[in-house]
Amino acid sequence: MIKKLTVSDSLSIARIHHAGMPEEFLPTFGISFLSILHRQILKDPNVIGIGFFEEKKLLGFIIATENMSSTLKNALMKGWMKLLPFVLKRVFTSPSTIKNIVETLLYGKKHEEHPAEIVVLSVAAHARRRGIASKLMKILCKEFQLR
Repeated sequence: MIKKLTVSDSLSIARIHHAGMPEEFLPTFGISFLSILHRQILKDPNVIGIGFFEEKKLLGFIIATENMSSTLKNALMKGWMKLLPFVLKRVFTSPSTIKNIVETLLYGKKHEEHPAEIVVLSVAAHARRRGIASKLMKILCKEFQLR
C-alpha cells in the first residue's frame, strides 16, 4: 500500500535511509540523527513524502520538496537543538567534516533556479527489484503535477 508519510514514520525512514546509503554524508551521523532530520523535513508544507507499506511496515519511501533551500533551512532551524550534539561530536572527532557541513548548509542555495528536488529515495534491501521505487516515482510525479 502506498500512502503519505507522517512524522511517526521518521524512525523507519531513518533506518532504511541509513541501511541503503551508509557511506553518504548525512547517514554517517547515524539513525537517531536521520530520524530527527526526517521528522523536521516531513513537517515542511513544501515536502511530499510517500511510503510503500506492506503489512504496516515501511519498505521504501521517497521524499521530495518544492523548494530545497527552504526545506533545508526550515529543518535545520527548527531541529538545530536536537541535531547540534551529533554535529559537534562529529566535528570534534573529525574536523575535516566541517567542509561537508558547510557544503550541506549551502546546498539549497546552489540550486535556486530549479528548487524542486528529490531529497531521498530508498528501498529496503530485501524489498528491492519489486518496482517499489518506480511506483513511488510515479505517485510523486502525479503529486507534483497536482501542485
